[in-house]
This record gives sequence, C-alpha cells and structure tokens, in this order.
Amino acid sequence: MKIAVPIDKDGAVSPIFGGGAFKIFEVKEGKVAYGIDVEVPKGHAVAAGFLSGMGVKDVICGKIGEDAVKSLNNAGIAIYPEQTGDAREAASLCAEGKLTPLDAGDTIESSCESCPLHASGCTGCE
Repeated sequence: MKIAVPIDKDGAVSPIFGGGAFKIFEVKEGKVAYGIDVEVPKGHAVAAGFLSGMGVKDVICGKIGEDAVKSLNNAGIAIYPEQTGDAREAASLCAEGKLTPLDAGDTIESSCESCPLHASGCTGCE
C-alpha cells in the first residue's frame, strides 16, 4: 500500500493539497517501510491520475477543495484531510488505521478560495 502526503520544506504535512512536493510512503505489514520524495504535477485531475498511477491508495493532507476531493475519489484514492505535523508520523497513523477518511458524501468546508495561502499566490488549485 502507498500513502501520499503533500509536504512543506520541513517535511511536515502541507497546509494545502496541490501539485508540488509530496512524500510517497510504502507500507508493508501495517508499518511505514520507507518514503520517497516526488514532484506531483499541478492540477487536481492530473495530480490524482499521477498518484493513482504510482499505486497510491491514500492521501493525507491539510486543507483540500471540493474539486480535488472529486478527482481523488474518481481515482479511487481515500482522503484523510485536516492533518498536521510530521508527514511520516501521519502516514504511520494512517497505516495503523488510526485516521478517519473523508466519506465520499461528506461536504468540504474548505475550498481554494478559503485557503489562507490562496491570496498570496498559492497555485495548488491550478
């Protein structure tokens, strides 16, 4: 199983989901075995397709907009939003079943426009 986490420059869970720096964690026997750094293309559908093509089944993130949720759902990827802190620790919690995924019918209160980084030039939604 593979878990993808958008990361900031310090390796923490990024406050937003979008293209850019991600850590892809390989899970074996319920534990995070290792992680690799990848650059994910921008654009919700493109990013979802890229992650799906890498075999990712779960995405852990901070905020995420409705269009990104739809793209990831269409790609069969479970979403664990509103996460913070160290990316590896978050992936370990996910691998151990300690995080709750977003249900496909859940509404998202956050959107690109409500993202605190949107006004300052964030391009995660492009």
